[in-house]
Amino acid sequence: MKKIFLLTIVFNILLVSCQHIEKKTSAILEKEEALEKWIGQPKSELLEVYGLPTEVRKDDQGIEYLIYTSKKFGIIKCQREFAIGLNGMIDGFSSRGCIDKPL
Repeated sequence: MKKIFLLTIVFNILLVSCQHIEKKTSAILEKEEALEKWIGQPKSELLEVYGLPTEVRKDDQGIEYLIYTSKKFGIIKCQREFAIGLNGMIDGFSSRGCIDKPL
């Protein structure tokens, strides 16, 4: 009887943990999908909304990268990078280490 009770408790804990992870993952994906709205928008609009980036660099083809960097808890580095095409429009973005961190 005690074994069944313990197994039930362990199963419930695992089930709740999985649901929590799924909710966190969904929230992160929603934030990343929200960034997709910037694709095709002008660089000036991004600068107006988010301000000056932490870093700006250009590659050999003239593609400009606006890089926004922040830290969570003082140690977890979040970096979002927007690629600006030659026409001044946002062509793409990437995120690294941005857990629960909106831009």
